[in-house]
Amino acid sequence: MGAEDQKIIVDEIAEDEEKLVEKVKTMSGTNVQLDADEATGNNLVLIDSSVCAVLVNLRSAEGTIRITGKNVALFVPTGPDEKHKFAIVTIENGQTGMLLGQPSVRYFRRIP
Repeated sequence: MGAEDQKIIVDEIAEDEEKLVEKVKTMSGTNVQLDADEATGNNLVLIDSSVCAVLVNLRSAEGTIRITGKNVALFVPTGPDEKHKFAIVTIENGQTGMLLGQPSVRYFRRIP
């Protein structure tokens, strides 16, 4: 899976948690649960390894979600002027996710 396959715009289903979870299951091939609460970056936050995807509020405060590893470098900017509202970004095994600045996200965690 390349970087372009790890991000999908989900404006049309962003308010439907069931559809979001199904979308991540399809993208990642993993059973997941969506955290109830939104998390906000604080300059630099390393995303926990239990997280396999994030729901990004693209119009949240200025920041970036960065995914690296496995020959991928994906940068997803956030800020009030972004064209779309929400995106799902997957994090594969062997990749590292970080929040830079103050983006707002909800985490999809693998269900053991």
